[in-house]
This record gives sequence, structure tokens and C-alpha cells, in this order.
Amino acid sequence: MAEQALLSDPKPTFPYDELQVIIWKDPLNRETGYSPRSEYVETFWLPIIGPTTLLLLRKLSLQIEREPEGFQLLPLDWIHSLGLAPRGGKHGPLWKSLDRACRFRLAQMVKDKYYIKQKFPMLNVTQISRLPEKLQTFHAKFPVKSYEIPHRSAG
Repeated sequence: MAEQALLSDPKPTFPYDELQVIIWKDPLNRETGYSPRSEYVETFWLPIIGPTTLLLLRKLSLQIEREPEGFQLLPLDWIHSLGLAPRGGKHGPLWKSLDRACRFRLAQMVKDKYYIKQKFPMLNVTQISRLPEKLQTFHAKFPVKSYEIPHRSAG
């Protein structure tokens, strides 16, 4: 019986059984940022946040477009849909990717709520300096979206 317990694959546990994924309402980024599926994000954000975090954010963005009021993220389902190893906990691949998106301010977690931005911002100077030299040169020539801050009325 002890052998069978060792051979069975226990269901991984996570900090939360589910997360409510919601749009992070950021008016500046909504108008001026880049889609998670854009060439800019693919080219410049990928080396910064890594492939797993980028794929996760793309899939979350696609799902939030389908369900703009938000949806439940069930960790085990998402692990399988991303092709990740089924390891739970805060140090498992899913939670590490969720956390990494937060560290780059592409998402934020408040208890069991996970807020995602609909658009990625342009890289900052420090992030650009961490790109390989070829990508830094390409970034300098890449057509940049306008980042005008909307004027507020004095009223």
C-alpha cells in the first residue's frame, strides 16, 4: 500500500484554488500600449519576461476579451493548457509566471483577484539596456506609438 502511495501523482496544491481574473483599468495603457499579441511585445518584451509569462499573459488577454467582466482561473486547468509541469505552490511554474507579470507591472494580484493590463507599455530605458545589442538597435528604429497623456479639463 505504501508503494502505491509513492507511485500515485498527488494533485498539486496552490495558494488559491481559483483566481478571479479582471481587467486592470489603466486609461493611459489602454489607449497607448501594445497588444500582448503584437510584434512589439513578441520582439522586445519576450526576452524581458520570458516565454511562459508572455504566453500566460497572451492567453489571459484573449480570455478576458471573450469575458470582459472577468473569469475564474483554475490553476490546474491553466497549467495543462500552457503545457507546464503540474507542480503547485508558490514556486511552481504557473505561480512564478503570475508573479513575474506582477513584478513587471503587467498584472497585479490582490488576494484571490488577478488584474491584468489589456496593453503592454513601451519598455523603459533600463529594460531596453538589458536587451541584446541587436535588439537595442532594432528598438531604436522601431515605429513607436504616441504616448501623449490625455489633457484633463479644468472643470
